Amino acid sequence: MSRQRTFSDSIGSPKVVHFKVTLAQLYFLIDHVSGNLDVFLNGSLLLPEIGDSTGTNNNFNSSDYDYQSGTADDVAGVNWTAISSVDQSCTAIKLNFTPETDDIISLRSF
Repeated sequence: MSRQRTFSDSIGSPKVVHFKVTLAQLYFLIDHVSGNLDVFLNGSLLLPEIGDSTGTNNNFNSSDYDYQSGTADDVAGVNWTAISSVDQSCTAIKLNFTPETDDIISLRSF
């Protein structure tokens, strides 16, 4: 079921968060709605697991996407649960690869 977004409920939600990778890390914390997040690695847009913002297309195979939305307790991925449908509350993303030291991960929620 899709939640219709209005101007009033989007106030305060849009944000951009940048992380400079200092050690091998797959999980990054950001509160967002699944399907409403862009992830960049050193300025290049990464491909999400969720194939489209309406949830009508099948999700990609694990070899096709760069990151997943989900919930986790911390950046170590404790209690990680992937969310593969749109309009769900999420607290984190999990990369499908290990970034290198000094890479910049940028998360833009909308």
